[in-house]
Amino acid sequence: MLKTIPATHAKNCQKPSGTSDVGNDLGISADRRKAYANDYRLNENGWECVDKFLCAFVPLWLVFLFFVSQSAAAQETPPNVVLIVGDDMGWTDYGFMGHETIKTPHLDRLAEEGALFPNGYVPTSLCRASLATLLTGLYASQHKICCNDPPRDVDRSQMLPFLRDAPTIPRLLKDRGYRSFQTGKYWEGHFSNGGFTEGMTTKGRHGDDGLIIGRKTMKPIYDFISSCGKSPFFVWYAPMLPHEPHDPPERILKKYLT
Repeated sequence: MLKTIPATHAKNCQKPSGTSDVGNDLGISADRRKAYANDYRLNENGWECVDKFLCAFVPLWLVFLFFVSQSAAAQETPPNVVLIVGDDMGWTDYGFMGHETIKTPHLDRLAEEGALFPNGYVPTSLCRASLATLLTGLYASQHKICCNDPPRDVDRSQMLPFLRDAPTIPRLLKDRGYRSFQTGKYWEGHFSNGGFTEGMTTKGRHGDDGLIIGRKTMKPIYDFISSCGKSPFFVWYAPMLPHEPHDPPERILKKYLT
């Protein structure tokens, strides 16, 4: 079960009793944990914030990896993970968030059967910076990605090194034997820059070749999952939807026009 950290513990960013050491559970070396936690110290009592401002923020990847490690402990094989990222979708535009018109039955089921966090906030309201935060659990001031495009006369390639050494989810899961697959929206050039073992994007803005996922085909994901066999996998499914162009299938368009 995924545990939340009560406010009394948030003051010192210490783990509550009964909560495991995430980094240790996942087999991440002490040196690597220290390198990843630039704004946190790992002591005998758990993770402690160095910066008081950050004490209210438990890194996304810590929560995510705690969930994965707890799930893995309850079964012989690690769980497979699919992270779905909607693009330009309002936070109320889901059935499980109470929308009266939009129907999302499959996502509603996931929300009902899984862990739901309805109070999420984007620290940087730009595509690239927000996706980098989702991949790392860090603020833009930490992962250094704060814009979509480079300044004038600066080549885009100069923006790409920032994520190469960051503690992305694919990198941390690779330590546990996971294969990972990038699809859809992704601004960081080659998929390997984000730690993915495989992917669709190799260059360009937004996501280049990866942007066909969801809008034109799902086959690359199906093929990747089939190729994994018994190996655990992580899929970054970030279709450029419902982002423009607004060209839904006719059957969906008719449903909402009537």
